[in-house]
Amino acid sequence: KENFVFTVDSKLIGFINPAASFVCSKKSIFAHGPQESKDITSLSSASVIKALKRIKVLFPIKEHNMAEVESFFKNNSLSRSYSYLLNNCTSYNQFKRLLAKISHTKILILGCGGIGSNVSYLLAGLGFNTFVLVDGDKIEESNLNRQALCKIEDVGKFKVIVLKRELFHRLKNLHIEIISTFATPILLKK
Repeated sequence: KENFVFTVDSKLIGFINPAASFVCSKKSIFAHGPQESKDITSLSSASVIKALKRIKVLFPIKEHNMAEVESFFKNNSLSRSYSYLLNNCTSYNQFKRLLAKISHTKILILGCGGIGSNVSYLLAGLGFNTFVLVDGDKIEESNLNRQALCKIEDVGKFKVIVLKRELFHRLKNLHIEIISTFATPILLKK
């Protein structure tokens, strides 16, 4: 599992979901998938493969895609988020399509206070990378208990500027446009 590779008789079958686990005792082997567990102790090789696919522990993959799989799940700041997304997919190709859709989606955040800053941080942590942040407000001391990305030194600064800075400090490959004005009907019509 260290390399995410699953082989039978030296033949690549697929890769193991990083969120999966196996528990071995003297008498049994249990495979734990994202939503279900299966005792695979007495199953044939073919039945083990079928069961692991069904409980989303094993995803079929071609040899030439293994480097790509490892890049997603090893030493990647989004690897845990990718594991979560993989748990909602039925194939590696569906997972890749989902990542492509996420990376090509532009997110508009109107208001970068307690809710907007946390939502943008969570979405960026899931892999969304293009944002437009709109807020004309500045940080006040009373905001610090709700806006976890702000510091006392940020009081008096525009919320969008601080949020952009903090997102860039935590995650890579972001594209962030900021608009430090309040969202008004006139602005939204443009």
